[in-house]
Amino acid sequence: MSLSLPVFLLSGKWISPERSRWRCTFRLVGRNHGPVLWGHDQNTVRTHGNLRFAFAHSITFQGNIFEHLGGVGLDLDTGGQGNTIEQNLFTDISSSAIVLSGTSLEDSHPSSPEQVTQDNTITGNLIHDVAREYQDAAGIFVVFGTRTLIENNTIYNVPWSAIAMGWGWGLLDAGMFPGNPGAVRGEWGTFTTPPPNSGNKILRNHFYAWGNILWDTGAIYTQGQQGTSAADPLLIEGNVATNKRGSAGSNVFYTDGGSRYIDLKDNVSVNNPVGVVYFGPPSRPGDPLPYPPFFVANCLPYGADIGGCVTYGDINYIGNYWTSSAFYTPCPYMEDGVTYPTNLGFSNNHIIGGIGDVPPRLLDAAGVQTKPDSIPADKWILPPGEPAEQTDTGCPPAAS
Repeated sequence: MSLSLPVFLLSGKWISPERSRWRCTFRLVGRNHGPVLWGHDQNTVRTHGNLRFAFAHSITFQGNIFEHLGGVGLDLDTGGQGNTIEQNLFTDISSSAIVLSGTSLEDSHPSSPEQVTQDNTITGNLIHDVAREYQDAAGIFVVFGTRTLIENNTIYNVPWSAIAMGWGWGLLDAGMFPGNPGAVRGEWGTFTTPPPNSGNKILRNHFYAWGNILWDTGAIYTQGQQGTSAADPLLIEGNVATNKRGSAGSNVFYTDGGSRYIDLKDNVSVNNPVGVVYFGPPSRPGDPLPYPPFFVANCLPYGADIGGCVTYGDINYIGNYWTSSAFYTPCPYMEDGVTYPTNLGFSNNHIIGGIGDVPPRLLDAAGVQTKPDSIPADKWILPPGEPAEQTDTGCPPAAS
């Protein structure tokens, strides 16, 4: 069945009383969680969606306005297949604009074809000023998926990452790669088959003013194995990322914990300064100290155009335009004589001094190409075409 929804305006504000911050839209709820120093916990809860579907097939969301919303704008849970999210506007939303799949075992290791999230398309959407309250949520988050196409979207004014793909830091992959400092193979279970990540593509999207509040961010952020082999990689091609918040330490194309089997081709990074670490201010007298005092690392430089922490490898960089081709990793990993990331390939990449060194064909092809007739022109507001001058490039001021 194919259902095309008419234009609608979703409005209002709702915030869950259970709210608890966690990366990538999903949250930690309740008391049964041990100390987590580096950001991995298996038992998460999805943030509520204003429109939420499970096992949805062949639905088209086209020309709609998602505005003034708590939670996630549009949530396609387990088993979404053959759905299209096209030429919509997402703005002023508490969490992610769009989420596909989930973090449960039926998503990462489905026992039946009906549970696989596959053949979904996200194209031509304008997404800005989302993740307003759940600040460590991505504009678009695809947890697991097969043949997902994310194409020609424009995403700007987001506090963390524009697009995130993958979950589990490698612990859910075949072999359970420990892609997080302190992680141990098998701590989330024993897996001999990979998640259903295969044939996914992130093509010709435009990211502007991302990482506006948090650090350790990426225009495109990945975790875990992204294909079945080097012959079946996640393809990240033709994306243009500009104007990250200057002081936000980050990697523009951030292949993080356990990321493997990815090809990055003809992507552009302009006006994205390195930025710095910022763990927050020191504790005050009398404050408890449940974790090590990470604030001592504040203001250290952090990030580059490419990089990741405990990245697996098998990643190729082909024909990209950026300021440096060095892979930045604050936490390399060695096991059985192998240093990770391994098997990084570089060919025909270009070091640039500014946007004038980028072929216009790449700039013109990235981001939304047309405005849908159903959305008023005064709501379809695109970011500036030229990178703005960066003024926030230093360390955040100390708290008083």
